[in-house]
Parts: sequence; structure tokens; C-alpha cells
Amino acid sequence: MGEAMKTVLITGLRGKTGRQVAQALLGRKEVVVRGAARNPASLTIPGISVSRFAWEDPVSWPDALSGVHAVYFSGRRRPTPPKPSHPSWPWRKVSSGS
Repeated sequence: MGEAMKTVLITGLRGKTGRQVAQALLGRKEVVVRGAARNPASLTIPGISVSRFAWEDPVSWPDALSGVHAVYFSGRRRPTPPKPSHPSWPWRKVSSGS
């Protein structure tokens, strides 16, 4: 029986680091790569699905993080995210896989 697929959300796909991480992960059979972008329609990369994600819009977080096992954050500095006790904080909703 093969390994279960793991989904990795990658921000900064337009940049050097995010693009390189995505390309490296695309070569792994057990990994599904999901990109994150403020405007997903403007980002098309073969083999990568893109979800809407914007730091400044917490409403976008749950859908982008749904089913995600790991996140690679890259890009410009963003405003400080809300504390984990904030009602819109999504990380507590992400499955640990157990």
C-alpha cells in the first residue's frame, strides 16, 4: 500500500523561493502542491492548483487551508497575523493527520 498523499500550501509562488519549493515538491509522488494567491485566476502553473489566500482577509484562510498538512510561507512581510485565540485563526482547524 502506498503512502497517503499530503497537501502542501505554498505562498510566494511568483517569487524565486516559493517557485523553487513548488518545483521540488512536484517531483514527489506523495505530495500534492497547492498554491496560494490573492488572485488565483492570475496564477497558472502546471500541476499546481491555486487557492485564494490573503493575509489581510481572514475569510480566505479556511478554504485555502482545508485539507492542508503543511504550509510554506514566503514573500514580503505581512501584517502580524491574529493570535491563535482570535475567532478567525485557521490553524487549529487543520488536521494533524492522526
